[in-house]
Amino acid sequence: MTATEHRDDNGLLANLAPWLTDFGNWIFGALIAFDLVVLGAVLTIGPEDEAVKLSAAAVAMAVPPGAVGLLLLRLVTDVRKIRQSRATDAQPAAQGPHMVVLRYTAGLMLVTFVLTMVGLTAALWHIAWWSAVAFVAILAASLLTFFLAARDLGAFSARRRLPTEGSGPTKPS
Repeated sequence: MTATEHRDDNGLLANLAPWLTDFGNWIFGALIAFDLVVLGAVLTIGPEDEAVKLSAAAVAMAVPPGAVGLLLLRLVTDVRKIRQSRATDAQPAAQGPHMVVLRYTAGLMLVTFVLTMVGLTAALWHIAWWSAVAFVAILAASLLTFFLAARDLGAFSARRRLPTEGSGPTKPS
């Protein structure tokens, strides 16, 4: 893999990195809090049926990756601040290593989100099958809306301009 291909593969993550470091703590915190609330509710029901067991297992499994993701985001933020405080004008702070951690953090966020949604869907299935089906349909429509809006805003453009592109004189057409 060439440096250009690697740079293009990280385009989405590079575009989302500021957003992830700013709002990732809120997202992880909200998912963890929600998981703990749902877990408390399904534990009081007991192992009544398979839906309750699945819900309890899914939300319990969502807490550890959420907590690790929260810690990794904090680590990235603190390391970045330390490097920026030590950087001089002649030697700017390195930007590469935090992208690796953000890749792991994005993966942990995805795992936490999926497990939380599975747990909530199973809890709703315990109440009434149609409420779980309706929830999944609304969730799918909401996620589709999010991705379409993000695409239209250019958040998913993997192609970034290289520093050497566009710096030379242009030829008249």
